[in-house]
Parts: sequence; C-alpha cells; structure tokens
Amino acid sequence: HTGDPVSDFMQQIVCINHWRFIYDIRIPVLVSITNADGESFQFATEVIIDNNQVQEYTDVAQDIPEPSEEACQGAQTPIDVTTLTRTPDGSFVTLNDVSLAYTCGAIRCDAGVSNNGRAIASVLACVNGHLIGEKHGYHRGKTWVSTTSDESYQTSVILDKIETIPLTIKVIDTTTGLLRDVYDDENIMLSIYDDTKEYATYISYPDETTLSFIEGSYTIQYTLTRESTWPIIIPEKTHEVCSQDTCYTIDIPAFEEETAITGNGRFTYDVSASELSETQGITLYVVAHPLPSNREQLLALALTEEEVGALPYFRYPEL
Repeated sequence: HTGDPVSDFMQQIVCINHWRFIYDIRIPVLVSITNADGESFQFATEVIIDNNQVQEYTDVAQDIPEPSEEACQGAQTPIDVTTLTRTPDGSFVTLNDVSLAYTCGAIRCDAGVSNNGRAIASVLACVNGHLIGEKHGYHRGKTWVSTTSDESYQTSVILDKIETIPLTIKVIDTTTGLLRDVYDDENIMLSIYDDTKEYATYISYPDETTLSFIEGSYTIQYTLTRESTWPIIIPEKTHEVCSQDTCYTIDIPAFEEETAITGNGRFTYDVSASELSETQGITLYVVAHPLPSNREQLLALALTEEEVGALPYFRYPEL
C-alpha cells in the first residue's frame, strides 16, 4: 500500500518487485601523460566501487621516510665501483656521471657520482644489499652486493642505453595472410617487457609512434581493437537466481557493442645493442581476425591470448 490510489490499483493487477543490487567493483586503470616532446610518464591505479559508492582516498598521504642521516652516517665499508655501459659491438666502456646509491632493506644512502667511470664510497654493512646506478637516457643498473666485513669491495654497475626509435605497425589479416596498414578506426595497445632487466614500456598506437628499447629479451603483448562496421548485438538474456527457497529472474536487456577486439596476442623477441644503434626504426606485426558478429565470438577474442609466434603467416619485428 502506497497511499496513492492509482498505484494501489495498478499493484493489484501487476506484480511489481523492487530489487536492490549492491556492487563491489575493482577496475585497473593505466594513466599515460605525454608532453610535446613525446616523452611519456605512465602509472597504474585502481578505481574501487564499494557498495555502489566510489571509494575516495581521504587519508593524508604518508610520506616514505627518508633514511636518517644517522643511519647513513654508519656507512663504513669501503667500496670501489666501476660504472659501465655496452657498446654496439657488445663490449663495455666506462660511463661517467652515474649517480650511485646503496640500499639495505628500506634504507637508501647516497654513494656518490662516478668520475671517469669510477666512484669510491663507504656503504652500510649489509647482507644482500644492492648498488643502484642511474643516469638520464639509460636504464637503471643494479648489482647485488653483500658488505659484511671491513674489507674493501670492488664491483661494477652496468647501465643500458635507451634507444628511442620510430615505430610502424602492420596488420596481418588472418583470412588472407596479407599485410595491410592500420585502419583509421583501429587502435593497438602494446605491452613490452623484459623481466630479467626489469624494463617495461607501454604504447598506444597510432597515438604514439616511437618505441624506447634497450638490449634485451622481450615478451611483447598486444590488443587490437576496431570500431565495428556492423552492430554487434548482445541479445537479451534472462537468468534465474535462487537463494535458499526463493528464486527470481534477472532480465538483461539487449545492447549494441560499438568497439570490438579483433586481435589479442603475444610473442617473444630478442634485440641487441648493435641492432638498436644501426636501425632507422622498427616495424611490428600484429594478427587481426575478422570482426566478431556475436557475443560468443567477441568473448573468445577478448579472453584468448594467442601465441602468435607459432602461426605460419606471422612475422617477427624488423629493424
């Protein structure tokens, strides 16, 4: 009974149930910021919906405490560090002006800057600490060093030069095996990483048309999306849900999907310093399937990551 005579009359004729759904959702988000020079900064975050409410972080951000001067003043173990980088022929040469730091657990202490490829400093006594070398234009170098005695330690840190090169992507059509350019309504998300060297980069093509590489062994993952040239209708569905002795149905209305995944694959690729130094650019190849025409085909492409390197018509990158 609502007090409204019209509503009361209608409820006698039509059975109306009001269901209140409460959702908890966690959505990963990758934020990419690119300046006019094409330099990108990317970071991941998470959108959290808790009980249908967007969760907001209201606490004051906690600053990570800097290592106390007192802790770093306890550094008494001498260490002799050579800072190096690889040349295109695979040999090593000294690298100047590398900023060094030694970390032991949560404590990080400055270890000076290399001069003529060498730095002598005192570090904390530590088991499984690591020495870090950083310089703009180079990937961070890291060497594990245990400094548990008063003896002088000699070690080296190797930094790989980051080469930024033009990127072109070509599409392999699975229906014909032929190559084509990327369509205007297509977008390709690339994830390129080397777990051993802890190096990773992410590209959205064709918005970004350069790629930053170091010498390494990479896993390359891609997702190819395209605006659908015909409507992909997700049909209406009815689900029956039972809880204890009560059952009810949920009607999901039909809707139209405008963007579809047409390729989702991965492959491995090795690149050397000499190849990077000599190349004028890199061409990557991705595999495209026909546009899905129904929900099942759409889900199959979205949830299946192909090992495309095994496909007979696949092509590996060309430098």
